[in-house]
Order: sequence, then C-alpha cells, then structure tokens
Amino acid sequence: FEPYGWVWYPDVGRGWRPYTVGNWVFTDDYGWTWVSADPWGSIPFHYGRWFYDRDHGGWAWVPGTEWGPAWVGWRGGDGFIGWAPLPPEVEFDPRIGLVPSDRNFGVSWNTWCFVPSHRFLSRRIERAIVPRPRNAVLLDRTVNITHYTAAGRRVVNRSIDPGRFEAETRTRVIRYRVD
Repeated sequence: FEPYGWVWYPDVGRGWRPYTVGNWVFTDDYGWTWVSADPWGSIPFHYGRWFYDRDHGGWAWVPGTEWGPAWVGWRGGDGFIGWAPLPPEVEFDPRIGLVPSDRNFGVSWNTWCFVPSHRFLSRRIERAIVPRPRNAVLLDRTVNITHYTAAGRRVVNRSIDPGRFEAETRTRVIRYRVD
C-alpha cells in the first residue's frame, strides 16, 4: 500500500477504531499502557502505527519494530481525556520524543476518542467513549498532553500524571508491575 508498503486490515465490525476495545493501565516502568481485548491485539497496539484508509473504509496497521506501551497522541482538560492512534508519519526519537509533534500529530478530528476523566480507567473503555460528533468541541476544550520519553532502552508514556489524575478524579490509579 503506497506509501507505507505492507499493511494489515483487521477483521472487525464497521465503526471499529484502534485503542477502543480494552483498557488503560499504569506501570512504573512503561507508564500508560494499552491492554487490548481484541484477540490479536498484543502486537498491533505496541508496534507500528495506524491510519484510516478511506478507499478501504477502515483502519489499517503499518508494522513497526519499536515496542511502545501504546502509540497514541493524548489530550486532556476540562474533565476529559482523549487519545488518537498516531499515523505512520510520526516517529519516536529517544532524544526528543515524537516527531513531528504538531498540535494534533496530523490526525483528523474524527479519529480521537474522548472519555470523561473519571471513566478513563474503565475496564470496558468503549462504553465510556463519548459520541464522535463531540470531538470537534473537545479538541478545542483540551490541550496536547502527549509525553513519551526513553528510560534506557524502554519507551515510557508519561502523558497523564497519575498523582494529578488521582487528585482530580478522586480515583486511585493501580500501579501494575510488568513481569
């Protein structure tokens, strides 16, 4: 598939979006990590990037070689947290983070997912995602909070401060340990 080369189209229902069937967890080693409930989700949500293929009418995954806890851009504020799959053009550089890092990473308004902050840790996050038509307003009411770093050879997602999240939502963030 031009210009990406090999891509994969998951066999999913109409309206499916990446990073929506599963939940977010926090680990001290990797930060915010996506735990997919899709049976094939252990690879495409941690390696590579996603893009919406208008011609095909669905999402396509472009494989990658660098593992990350999740490859999404983040927005937050006004009682909402949002994320969107990063397109293949966005790369991670351990010295400076994500490149290019424009306001929305070149992602369309309709690829963002927003949830009320107090529902961010829902085990079935797809039930908490607000209807897509609200995205345009929520993009204006939130700010880019994306923050990926490198710790040694590990990519770490520090986009949402767990302490601040706990204070704002009065919800305890369980810190998971990676084995």
